[in-house]
Amino acid sequence: MTPEDWAAQPKTSMPIERSVSFLKVPGAEEYPVGPLVAFLVMIMALDGADGALFPQLGKGLERTIGFDVGIIANLATFQAFVQAIFGPIWGVMCARGYMERKTILATMTFAQGLLTFFMSYSLEYTWLIVGLRGLNGACLAGLMPVANSIVADRFDDEVRGRFFALMNMSRGFGGTLSGALYVLVAEWCPASGRFGECGQQQDCEGGVAPDCGCTGYFGWQYCFIVVGAVTMALAPVIYTVMKPPPVAVKNVVAEGENVVVAELKALGKLVVETPTFLILVVQGCFGGLPWTALNFRTFYFQTAGLSADQTSFIGLVIGFVGIFGGGLSGWLSDCLVKITPLHGRIINAEISVYGGIPFAYFTFNLAFAPEVEGGDTTALFYYFLTLSVLMHLICGGVGGGTNAPILSQLAKPQDRALIIAWCASLEGCITAFGPAIFAVLNDYFGYDPDCNPGCNRPDKCGPEEDNTEAAGTALIFVSSVPWVVCGLMYSSLHYFYPRDMERIFEERRLENEAAGATLSTELVNS
Repeated sequence: MTPEDWAAQPKTSMPIERSVSFLKVPGAEEYPVGPLVAFLVMIMALDGADGALFPQLGKGLERTIGFDVGIIANLATFQAFVQAIFGPIWGVMCARGYMERKTILATMTFAQGLLTFFMSYSLEYTWLIVGLRGLNGACLAGLMPVANSIVADRFDDEVRGRFFALMNMSRGFGGTLSGALYVLVAEWCPASGRFGECGQQQDCEGGVAPDCGCTGYFGWQYCFIVVGAVTMALAPVIYTVMKPPPVAVKNVVAEGENVVVAELKALGKLVVETPTFLILVVQGCFGGLPWTALNFRTFYFQTAGLSADQTSFIGLVIGFVGIFGGGLSGWLSDCLVKITPLHGRIINAEISVYGGIPFAYFTFNLAFAPEVEGGDTTALFYYFLTLSVLMHLICGGVGGGTNAPILSQLAKPQDRALIIAWCASLEGCITAFGPAIFAVLNDYFGYDPDCNPGCNRPDKCGPEEDNTEAAGTALIFVSSVPWVVCGLMYSSLHYFYPRDMERIFEERRLENEAAGATLSTELVNS
């Protein structure tokens, strides 16, 4: 069967000759959808809550303990880089049957929670927090690929887009709710009776500096403790109750061959024979950079003068809009597939990527923003809110609506976790540097924490808007430029993806014929 033959099939039917790339694994119906999806949603939500900790607490950490935002960016880069390295390891553990999927999910969830818990006591020791973030990345690496492989095995291609999107939506939901809370409580000091921003207590004319001290735990410390404790509590429930479909184990290691060499050879074969996979990896390297850097948008908004309440509200609103946009993209992708099976998911990605560029440019370019007069940031708040809502309504649909469904088609069921992990790992090695690139550009364009609005600004400082312009320009470069390249890579799939699927269909047809001939011979001989 060719791709065109498949495209002509009624989408309500499941012809026996149709490639297994588009089908759930045999017997998947035995595993109820509700409980399975509920566990995956909780895992992804806590993953999002963990990912939002440092970016959303950045300004609070800077104000309370003088934590350098450059260190935060480097921590994010190091964690993401380690996460990229460990992704294939967990993919191999899953695909080759070394560990069950629920064991990987439970173990990594518990370890992630434990590490997050300890981080609340470690920020004064740079070397220790770097190590903890690295280990945290190694744990997070086992969550998304394994969760996506479960979705691919449990659902047919007609609905995979929306369920992959649900995973991303859940992750965004966890990051949105928790991130808004982090911004609000970061500077609190309950033991001292302070439930607001420490900067609100400054009185420059009276010579009183901002009081950001605390006799007990800061609000940001409670954030680490609570997230870590809740995550650890979920782990044993996952192990004892969750029941995902089993993995069809495939052994690619020849007798006497090194496991690492065998897996790298399999990866090399995939890259050489399947241009679509290579293009998805390359586009991910560029397309993921903006999102890792945009985690510091909260830092930019507060530098521009918005209060913690205003910034938290924007984060909360765009988080929910992004969740809706991700779900809409998954649904749109599935609908476009019914219209044009070999181009629908690519069109979905083009809408997301190209559509976000102008909104990012106008958001971070102060030349178009309303001026703040007399300390009134209302107009600026609505400006940032409107553009951010529009950007998140359009962007963010490529992970669930395009990448994961296409990767699931490229792989056989027993390889799905591994191919998704490899793709995430290869692109993650590059996107990990998004925060570091932002930090470098932020410094290059002249950001100086000593020149933020407040008491005792040094004489070397220029206008108060200079820091905002520096951070905004850095975000423009690290978002718009990579997205242009990413969009061009997606557009090239209109040529390569149909040809790859035609080859895959032919290979699967020949395999089925060979298997059928072998079965017929065995029946005759018996």
